[in-house]
Amino acid sequence: MDNDRISHILDFIDHIVSEDARQQSSEINFVMELMADVKRCIEENRALLPYHLNIIDELHINENGHSRILCKLLQYKSQSGEYVVLQSLLAYIAERNNEYRSIHIKHPLITQEQCRIDLWVRDRKSGYAIIFENKVYNATDQEAQLSRYIERTKANGFTDEQIFVIYLSQQGSEPAEQSWGAYKSMYERRYINLSFRDDILPWLKKCIAPIVPDKDCLLRCAVEQYIDYLDGIFGLRTIDKELNMKVEECIKKKLGLTGQVYDDYRTIRQYQDDINNVLNHIERLKGKIENQMFEEWKIALTEHFPDLKNNITLGNRGKIIFVGINLRIGEHPIRIVIDRDTNIYYGIYCVEGKDPNMTNQIEHAISHMGSWESNSSWYCWKYTDLESALPNLIELIEAIMPLNKQ
Repeated sequence: MDNDRISHILDFIDHIVSEDARQQSSEINFVMELMADVKRCIEENRALLPYHLNIIDELHINENGHSRILCKLLQYKSQSGEYVVLQSLLAYIAERNNEYRSIHIKHPLITQEQCRIDLWVRDRKSGYAIIFENKVYNATDQEAQLSRYIERTKANGFTDEQIFVIYLSQQGSEPAEQSWGAYKSMYERRYINLSFRDDILPWLKKCIAPIVPDKDCLLRCAVEQYIDYLDGIFGLRTIDKELNMKVEECIKKKLGLTGQVYDDYRTIRQYQDDINNVLNHIERLKGKIENQMFEEWKIALTEHFPDLKNNITLGNRGKIIFVGINLRIGEHPIRIVIDRDTNIYYGIYCVEGKDPNMTNQIEHAISHMGSWESNSSWYCWKYTDLESALPNLIELIEAIMPLNKQ
């Protein structure tokens, strides 16, 4: 190939790359300006809203907070011993999926975050298990997430035919293909997607709020607060109506909408694509920064525990990144780590399965550090924030170090 032709091809590639870069930069700048305008509009008008207090608003709950609330609601029993909320939810689902009519509630065990499953209903006498995966804040699916939960449920004594899967999305998004592993077609009839906006919220309003007895004032208050909180997430509160209209006017002005339906629809779709493109860039950048953060934690651990530098590890389980230190208590290996799914947490991971004797030793060693969660994979774990993650991990390692010498 002659030099002129090579030069021409290289110039053409450079032109494409430059045009793409300029286009992406323009999209990013516009989206950032739009976000700034919307934020300014909300801040200016929020101060004009009537006084409103919702305890859940003030606590800023995460996905696990929603799971805890739903778990407590499903555990509610009437005076006659019936699980009326769980029955109501299954009846609601059965209107769309006949397979759920086969579930008969007798003695359900309803847990939250056991084996990392958001909500887990198991009834051995009736022979069914229900896996709830909560994505109220649209977190991405972890590697083979639903597949792993199904396998854990099968290891708990249930067959494929006895297991049901409920995916709780915010507005109807479906699980990633990879989350299912090899199970998607097998579970097609026993799977349902419930939207918090279009299913959970209307179900709470129409089916649960009316049946809560007046004397159960705490439950009634909790249901009303949760309904109001979900209304707030989706902009459905009556007091937010005027604010929502002003935000919409702000967006219309920024996008240059003219009132011509077809043109406006095409414009919105185009800008929606641009926004999604920017979000993809942000997601990639977040991943790079996250990796850098875990690298820095690894360096800090090496500096704090120089004699154990060969034990310090940075790795991942599927898409879950972790950093920490490998130790042994007697003959049993453990891993004390900072981990991440949708939030940052730290704790002691069971490398080769859980040992009851070790559980007692660990609980005694960390008793001064407050309450912990545990499950079949973790001796202990708890959520933390970015600034506290490394100090908390170091404190936990130092509490366990005396056991490592046994």
